[in-house]
Amino acid sequence: EQASFCGGDFWTYGRLDGSRVFLLVGDVTGHGMPAALLTAVARSSLDTMLPLKVALSPSAMLERLNGALYESTKGQLQMTAWLG
Repeated sequence: EQASFCGGDFWTYGRLDGSRVFLLVGDVTGHGMPAALLTAVARSSLDTMLPLKVALSPSAMLERLNGALYESTKGQLQMTAWLG
């Protein structure tokens, strides 16, 4: 089954500004295409935030990410995430 190769586990890292970097680890509930799609939403939301060059704290970044994910799923899927 092809959907078994899709998943909701991911991690990414990047530079916030001259001296700050971040690491994000996330795991979406469930398996298959729904989890993979929510992972894509999380990644694209994060990628959209980074070029704004706004000094966001890790908690502010997670708060914005949470809002985007909730709007995308209306609470039907959840993601556990750690950002530091």
